[in-house]
Amino acid sequence: MRMSGTSGYALMQIRCSQTQTWRTVSTHLTAISMSSESWEELATKRTEWRTAVKTGLENFESTRLEELDSKRQHRKTRPKPSYDYTYDSNGNLYCASCNRTFKSKFGFASHARAHARRDQGIS
Repeated sequence: MRMSGTSGYALMQIRCSQTQTWRTVSTHLTAISMSSESWEELATKRTEWRTAVKTGLENFESTRLEELDSKRQHRKTRPKPSYDYTYDSNGNLYCASCNRTFKSKFGFASHARAHARRDQGIS
């Protein structure tokens, strides 16, 4: 059923219960560091509300991008793993721990990472 003049977002809100909508609004307000106690009063002053939401979103987005950049930089500065490739008499790669054979170095590297995770207790 299509309601004329209603956006998809408004239709989504109609389908949601009030508690779900409130949780969503509350979560978003918290994410942009806006006090959930005073937002109703601030919403009555449209220009102040828009300014507060805009600056909150800009701050949130810049913080999010900085965190992503720092995570990426951390990943890039991590030392690359080195593997000791072991070959049998036929020239096939095999795992020294479990004697499994591999057709490619990629498969061996993936298997070695699995052994490392298992040794550290990470699933």
